[in-house]
Amino acid sequence: HYLPEAHTDYLLAVIAEALRRAGVRAAIAVGPHDPRVIGRIPDDWIVAPRLPQVALLPHADLAISHAGNGSVQEALAHGVRQLLLPFSTDQPAIAADLQRAGLARVADPNTLTADQLKDMVTAALTEPRPAPVAQPDCAALLRAPASD
Repeated sequence: HYLPEAHTDYLLAVIAEALRRAGVRAAIAVGPHDPRVIGRIPDDWIVAPRLPQVALLPHADLAISHAGNGSVQEALAHGVRQLLLPFSTDQPAIAADLQRAGLARVADPNTLTADQLKDMVTAALTEPRPAPVAQPDCAALLRAPASD
């Protein structure tokens, strides 16, 4: 499941087109890619090479990511719906685990179309927001007696 650079540009374009078709506001981090690959940028969108994901998530209704551990954990902590497009390494396993737990929708980024993604976005936004997954209380863990 490895996505070559050219396909990443294509996937960004598919995501942007799906979000335009769904009529939603978006914040898109394009990384090192030319933002022109996503086409017309609506006035109420934020598009930049990098965005402060942790600051944006409390205001997000849906997070679309590659299912990397950091992105997934941050969305879980904020109780944000997730749509995962795993690329490689541990991402397919993480995505499968979240889908099995009912905490995310998953699609194959190699075959995904804008229409399919638009339908997934629309469906995900009709579902209730998941409860935030609390981060462990480290102080409490340190005070807990060791088990044998």
